[in-house]
Amino acid sequence: MILRNNLYSVVTGAGVSDLPRGIQALEGPSGCPYTDKAPSDAETRRAGSSSTGSKTPALSEGAKCIIRLNPECFIYKAHFPGQPVTPGVCLVQIALEVLGELTGRRLKIRRMREAKFLSVVSPDSCPELTVKVLKAEEAEGEVNAKMTIEGGGEVKAKISLSCV
Repeated sequence: MILRNNLYSVVTGAGVSDLPRGIQALEGPSGCPYTDKAPSDAETRRAGSSSTGSKTPALSEGAKCIIRLNPECFIYKAHFPGQPVTPGVCLVQIALEVLGELTGRRLKIRRMREAKFLSVVSPDSCPELTVKVLKAEEAEGEVNAKMTIEGGGEVKAKISLSCV
C-alpha cells in the first residue's frame, strides 16, 4: 500500500476490534476490510483462478470504503503550498488500493478505461472521502471495476479500470 497511512487512512465502523496500528475507528458505516499481511501466492492464485466471470463477495456492487485524508502528508507540501489539492494520480492509486483490499489481492492497473476528476479534492474542505464500487467483476484473473470517489455530498472522481 503506497499511500495508505501517509496520504490517507481507512475509516471503519465503530466496534471493530482488530484495527491495524495508526487506523482510527469512527462512528459510521463499516468501511474496508483490512489485513496487515499480504495475501500468499496461493491465495492470490485462488482469487484469480476463476475462468468465468464472478464476483468476490466483498467486491460486489455497493461495496464502499470511507477514508480520511491526512493534511500533513508531504504531497500537500508541494501540491500546493497553502492550498492543498489531492493529485488525480493519487485518487487513482487510492481507488486501486481500496480495490486491492476488497479483493484481498495486490493489484496492478492493466488498463484505465475512465478517469474523470470532477471536483477539487482538498484535505481542508473535504477530509473524508467515500470510495464506492459501482460495478465489479473478476474473470480469468482480471478485475474490472467502475468506482466513484465522493466527498462533501458530491462525486469528486469517476474511475473505471482493469487490474491484474
